[in-house]
Amino acid sequence: MARPPELTKNGCTDFQADILQELEGAFLDGMNNVEACFLAGISKTLFYEVLDNNKELAERFSLLRENMKMVAKRNIKKTLTDDNPLTADKKTSVSQWYLERRDPDFKPKQETDHTGEIALKTIEDSLKKLAYGEEEIGGSTEDGGVSVSR
Repeated sequence: MARPPELTKNGCTDFQADILQELEGAFLDGMNNVEACFLAGISKTLFYEVLDNNKELAERFSLLRENMKMVAKRNIKKTLTDDNPLTADKKTSVSQWYLERRDPDFKPKQETDHTGEIALKTIEDSLKKLAYGEEEIGGSTEDGGVSVSR
């Protein structure tokens, strides 16, 4: 599966031209590292070994991975600035979608109410109550526990 890396003139390992082209294309299409390696026919191990020895290539791949985000932003801008009246509903939904993800004031909020009481009993407390007959043991209680009278 893995093709051997090539040695460049500066001594860092690099990918053969066809592998490099396949990886770059995959990243431009929004693929992650595992998907890009699969498409290029190389192992993840080889991929990470080369990137560890070639920081420029690692940075380039990182930038290429951002391509889909940039395309999406351009599409959003185009939709929002389009003068076609038929896209009014689309503009509203795209605007809402964008703001929900980018502006904290528009993010959907989920509130959780944490009220109530937490009662912690230690084994020691329970044993003391049992020893002095202050608690029932066995049987069932309202909360589904077990109680038995002494």
